[in-house]
Amino acid sequence: MATNTALFFNNVRGMNTIEIIGSFILKVEAGNFCELNKDHPSNGLHSHNGYEMCFVVKGKGKFVHGDEIYYLDRGDVFIANPDVSHEISVITDTDSKYTDNLCLVYYIINIVHSSAAKPPETFLESMLADFLTNHSIVSKTQTHLFAYFDFLETYISKNRINTYGFHQAVRNLAIESLLTLNGNRITDYQKQTNSNIIDQALLYIGTNLTSKMTLKDIATVSHTSVRNLQYLFKKHMDISVIDYINKRKTGIAAGYLKMNFSISDAGQ
Repeated sequence: MATNTALFFNNVRGMNTIEIIGSFILKVEAGNFCELNKDHPSNGLHSHNGYEMCFVVKGKGKFVHGDEIYYLDRGDVFIANPDVSHEISVITDTDSKYTDNLCLVYYIINIVHSSAAKPPETFLESMLADFLTNHSIVSKTQTHLFAYFDFLETYISKNRINTYGFHQAVRNLAIESLLTLNGNRITDYQKQTNSNIIDQALLYIGTNLTSKMTLKDIATVSHTSVRNLQYLFKKHMDISVIDYINKRKTGIAAGYLKMNFSISDAGQ
């Protein structure tokens, strides 16, 4: 998990990512960090006009959502529905002492569905339609999503806010978070997106050839693991990820030399 989470999210506050998915518009407001403790034990009863997606990065707590109460642990993902009063708080023991600090990251997500919408044509459209119809409030132990925060912090540290990779990671984080609340649709999603993984990887590589990139960076943006990325690349491209990147860079350098750039410039 990011080492300076509060500062990181202060740097991206107010940034939005908007994605059109068929007849849906997905808008994600960049995250904020919140710590509840004995001095600030609750965020108070409140509501939003969008979905509030939360990630428990440390501690335990309690989530009151409408008339329901949920207990939270590290790694849990939970959501507050639009216009539903809710409150997040730390837990007290039998002596009314606070047992642990509760650290959260939260995003605001808005999903707009066209009034003249056609039946869903892709899996992501079906997923969003299913989510709007029925979804869980809490999904337990989803710590793998923390990898997105580490990836985004790396982008921030390199002053690469508002780049394609940054927004793609935010978009993927939002979609995967929604999927965790859709339950059994996750397996279907993974089966149907191999071609999307390759497409996203190729696009990311193509737009970052002059920058340093790692297999972890590419895998995160492509919504997969490093191991699966390497497997899919070899299967569908008949070349390893590293060899593909080197081949692209060599091709660009050769093109620069043909345009009479110096050898040092061509190698940049």
